[in-house]
Amino acid sequence: MRVIARELGYSATNLYKYFKNKDDLINEMITRRMHAHALYVASIDTSGLSSIEALKKGFKGHIHYILEIPEHYKAVMLSQDKRLLKKTQMLNKETLERLPAQAQLINQIKRGIELKEIDTKDPLMTAQVIWASMFGLLMRFITENIHDRDKIDDLVDHYFELLFSGLRHKEGNNHV
Repeated sequence: MRVIARELGYSATNLYKYFKNKDDLINEMITRRMHAHALYVASIDTSGLSSIEALKKGFKGHIHYILEIPEHYKAVMLSQDKRLLKKTQMLNKETLERLPAQAQLINQIKRGIELKEIDTKDPLMTAQVIWASMFGLLMRFITENIHDRDKIDDLVDHYFELLFSGLRHKEGNNHV
């Protein structure tokens, strides 16, 4: 805590007034960053868009936001720390449903089903697959240090075209 306090320009005593230990401080930082991210994703205007276009726009916003904080994102999302996993597990249905940004993903998929734009019988599992595959693409952007917005947007557009060509609603099609 002393090193962190020194880096922040505070005394360790001041930090201990607000946090019991380093883990509490880190947990609070992660919680605030996740909240800020959820607010950002919620602020993306998708009114008037199809569900698929809304998902695409939301993911582009998500990716551009994360590319501003790549090291933080990697440290949090690749951590196996049990406390962090409680906040970041995307393949755990309970976690996925309670995270605001992921709840928006699920709701957009459900909207697509209602509008007959998306054909899937399990919106939760579909959200998990979409998120996991987009996570892989995002991690490649981070690993390969790709920040060119046009290149990122082109790859995301292509990703969605490939992904949703199999999910687009077709008359008489049984659920996937």
